[in-house]
Order: sequence, then C-alpha cells, then structure tokens
Amino acid sequence: MLPLSFQEFLQAEHLPADWNVDQKFQQYLEYGSLPAVTSLRQKNAIVNEFLLGGYNTVIVKDVLARSKSKDVTLLEKILRYVISNTGSMISANKVSGFLTAQQKGESVKSSTIASYLDTLEKAFIVYQVPRYDIKGKEQLKPLSKYYVADTGIRNALMGYSDNDIGHVLETVVYFELRRRGYQVFIGKWYNTEVDFLAVRQDMKKYYQVTLSMMDEAVRARELAPAADYPGQL
Repeated sequence: MLPLSFQEFLQAEHLPADWNVDQKFQQYLEYGSLPAVTSLRQKNAIVNEFLLGGYNTVIVKDVLARSKSKDVTLLEKILRYVISNTGSMISANKVSGFLTAQQKGESVKSSTIASYLDTLEKAFIVYQVPRYDIKGKEQLKPLSKYYVADTGIRNALMGYSDNDIGHVLETVVYFELRRRGYQVFIGKWYNTEVDFLAVRQDMKKYYQVTLSMMDEAVRARELAPAADYPGQL
C-alpha cells in the first residue's frame, strides 16, 4: 500500500473549490498524501502535529520493534540523513562516516547502519532505488538513492522549503512510477545520470525530473545523457 496518488488526493475534495490545480498540487507536495491528512483542517500546525504524532507513535515504535538494536536516537539520525540526502547517492559506509564524524570519532558501524536501513525498508518507511548501468546492462552496488514514503512526513521532520522542491518532485515521480507497476532504477549512462529507468515487462522508459526546463543550463544538464550519445538512449 502506497500513500495517495495526486489523482486520489484530489478526489478527497478537502481543498477549497476555488483553488486551481497548481495550488492543490502545492498542497500535495507540502502536506503529503496519507489518507488521514485529507480529513484534517488544512493548517500547518494541525497537519504537522498529526504527521509528527504518527511518526513518533507508529514509525519509530514499529521500526524499533523489528530491529535488533533499540537506539531510537541513532534511528532518527539515520532517517534524517536519508531525508536530507533525497536525490543523492548514499551507502551504509557513507552514512557511517558522516555520523562517526558528527559524533567526534565515536564509531558507528556500517553494519548497524545497513541493518537500520533494511528495517526502514521492511517497514515501508523508505524505499531503496538501486543504480543500473544502462550500457553495461547490470545493477551497480553499493550506492543507491532512498525515497521516504510520504513527503508530508519528510517535510514535518525537516521543514519544507521551495529550494528543496526538486527532491520532493523526484519523490512524487518515483512513487507514481511504482503505482503504475514499474520496477524503478537510477540510470547510469556513461558518465551521466538518468533520474529514473522504469522497467515493466519488455518496456523501458527513461525520466528526468526538474521543476523547469526554461533555464538553458538546467536544460543542457537534463538532456545531457541523450545529447552526448545520440541515437543510443
């Protein structure tokens, strides 16, 4: 079970009738798509209180119940790291190095990080998206991207900023592809990256996610995989 799609979010009819679709989509990005959110008054304090309450009473307890380790502080640090690095490649070793440095040399084992990440996945809190070498036709390890199941929980924990909207959009697109039955990878094409490689049966589709293509530098970056090797991708 995944949170509501944008279409399902609109069907709840909980938003002002005079809002246009852009205003409604902005609300979807900011408050997320847990079904219960659509029954709440659409106010920051009310929605955030619900989301943080759900995080504290359900997510943390559920994950800790599944985990051999019961260190809630470490769990929260790992989850916050994953959230703040949405859209970036991470690994258990990378998280371990960051947290060890943050704790002034107190070692955090990569095996512990890997165990927590695995538990967060099994609890459907985060979803791991592996890399795939499109040219070499093989899955790459150990770096992956992780997306949190609900953007509302992500924003309640880390705060919402228009400067971070690109990563929120990536999250929405990833889960929409999953809803449509695709297996999703991060594509590596020579030295460039394709945001998503979506595979279903014999069908393959490639997606780049950006807020706007109006800026020439952004347009060049997003089209680089196809532009550098025309006719191959």
